[in-house]
Amino acid sequence: MAEAQNKKTTKQQFKGIDKLYDNFPFICFIALLTVIYISVAHGAEKKARKIQALQTQVEEVRWQYEDVRHKLIYQSTQSQLAERLKERNLNISTTVPRKLKD
Repeated sequence: MAEAQNKKTTKQQFKGIDKLYDNFPFICFIALLTVIYISVAHGAEKKARKIQALQTQVEEVRWQYEDVRHKLIYQSTQSQLAERLKERNLNISTTVPRKLKD
């Protein structure tokens, strides 16, 4: 009697394993979807970090552009041009330019 009960409990223990083997393709499919999900999430995070780095780089270049533009505007003022001409021993003309006739 003990042997019959022992066989019965052994069959009940392996009953869950049979269900596992029956659903093995589905379990593999779920595992594959999980791996794909993790891969896509990792790729999205990598792209987000790259975009953030590029945005900071664009911001720095924009600041450099504005700095150069302001320096150029300042250096092209009449007073700054006069100072640079004095350094080269050139004078600003005080006479009005003449218009040439064709």
